[in-house]
Amino acid sequence: MKLPYLRSPFLALAILFMAPEIGIAGQQKIKVGAEKIILPIPNSYCIMDNSKITDGRIISNLENASDIHDLLSVMAPCSELERWRNSEQETLDNMLSVQNLTTAKFLNSNEKEISFYNNYCNENAALNNSDKENIISNAAEELKSVAEITVNNSTILGIIERDDNRCYVGILQRLITPSGKVKAISTIYAPQIIKGKVVLNYLVAPFKSKHSMDEQILWLKTYILQQREVN
Repeated sequence: MKLPYLRSPFLALAILFMAPEIGIAGQQKIKVGAEKIILPIPNSYCIMDNSKITDGRIISNLENASDIHDLLSVMAPCSELERWRNSEQETLDNMLSVQNLTTAKFLNSNEKEISFYNNYCNENAALNNSDKENIISNAAEELKSVAEITVNNSTILGIIERDDNRCYVGILQRLITPSGKVKAISTIYAPQIIKGKVVLNYLVAPFKSKHSMDEQILWLKTYILQQREVN
């Protein structure tokens, strides 16, 4: 089993024993430049389909969000995706998107990977919101008086967690659904180097508390390990 570079073997073991069992339902093979990258499809997740109007809107938004990211895949829990497609659910709250950072090129060596992760985390440290703990705490209080989070706008929290391998950056968004319900959504993203390509993994989930965000990070760590194993 191939694991990402971890300076501490005990950290790798901790992730393996603590991580949720998300399982793998299948694989998606995607060509990125001259390389073929394999993305595991988690159990109960389905790949979003650009030919469907509902899916196409989200896929198009993600594709047009950045000039330096290429969208590789978007997945969502199958049951939730089906409800959303059938207009039985207002918003698609859980989603995993995988993107390629096109401006970065790296060789397959531990030294290059370590250097990239360090630089990436140091750059993202500049995004750290000094009040992020209060923002997270306030957001957990029934989402009633979160003055720091503007409706339909995102608040970048900065690095939520950092281990010996990479950093996990958080974004918190408070939005109002078409029916007027208030929701808080958290996005956690982290990089991964696969075959010399920088792959960014974004996990979107409903925000309930700091604990739910911790679970979200653990899920993403597990997925990144699985992603590494199949490549």
